[in-house]
Order: sequence, then C-alpha cells, then structure tokens
Amino acid sequence: MTQIILENLDPIVVEKLQVRATRQGRSLLEELKAIVEEAVEFGDVPAPQETMEAIFSPFFFANNNSILV
Repeated sequence: MTQIILENLDPIVVEKLQVRATRQGRSLLEELKAIVEEAVEFGDVPAPQETMEAIFSPFFFANNNSILV
C-alpha cells in the first residue's frame, strides 16, 4: 500500500485531528484515512472517463469525432 507522509503540520491541527478521531472512536491514522477517502469520494474528482474526455476533446471535431492531425 502507498504511504503518504505529512510533515510540518501545525501541532494545533494535529491536536484537533486527534480530538476528532477520539470523538469518532478511531485512531488518528484511521481518522486521517477516513478524511482522505471521503474527500476523494465526495469531492469534485472526475471519473477516469471524464478525465480522458477532457484531455482528448480538443483533438476531436464536435460534429463527427474525427481526429485532428
């Protein structure tokens, strides 16, 4: 599994995260995972197909989907 390291966090932020985790009955690590997963699930992260269309749409004509060369 991929690791993510957060450095130089304000100690007050860490304390607030710990309080939040405790309220949720989770460890700090579990709380951080939940926050990140929720952000990706409910954020405005496009689906892979939407991303590909956004990247390649300038190379297609809107009327017949021919590739511009």
